[in-house]
Amino acid sequence: MIKVVILISKADYLAKVELIFMQPVIDPSLPLLSSPEIRRLMEDLEEANIEKDNLMQKCHNLEKKVNLLQEEKSNVITEYEILQKEVMLIFKNVFLKLSKKIQMINFNHAG
Repeated sequence: MIKVVILISKADYLAKVELIFMQPVIDPSLPLLSSPEIRRLMEDLEEANIEKDNLMQKCHNLEKKVNLLQEEKSNVITEYEILQKEVMLIFKNVFLKLSKKIQMINFNHAG
């Protein structure tokens, strides 16, 4: 005869018993709580859930703000690059005009 021993944790055992009888099994190692204590724990849980929902909403709002700021930053960078090209073109034109005037002055003095 072969004997098989299956080891499971206490929590797994209680969960299986719960499934079999379809009723919650109270872990005897847990302290028993009175109705006011249970009520207080439920109130604390409700407050925690409300706080969690508020924080989730704040996170969502901040994510939207970050996305808008990133888009604005991208637009500002693009505008800056366009303006930088325009400034360089203006400097180039001014430089060419000054070069021509200097050449004319040098030509007039040489001749």
